Amino acid sequence: MSLEEKVVEVKYHFFGDGFVGFCTACVKIGSIFHFVNVYSPCILAGKHKLWADLVMSKRVFSGSFWYVEDFNAISFSKERRGHGF
Repeated sequence: MSLEEKVVEVKYHFFGDGFVGFCTACVKIGSIFHFVNVYSPCILAGKHKLWADLVMSKRVFSGSFWYVEDFNAISFSKERRGHGF
């Protein structure tokens, strides 16, 4: 296989509140893969919306989904609980 030969092709990207993802196609075998980076908010209502959006994305797009996450990540200081940071 030469270096110029494409193995994986990025098809599109998608995002929502708490996640960003991209779709790839494996050229050799014709499979579709979605990779999604997830940030889960600490607020329960935000978590419910996030999971509803992820389920909807999985229903809309065909192919396999792979999720990468850090559900303990803190983006805003107001989300910190239990510590005086």
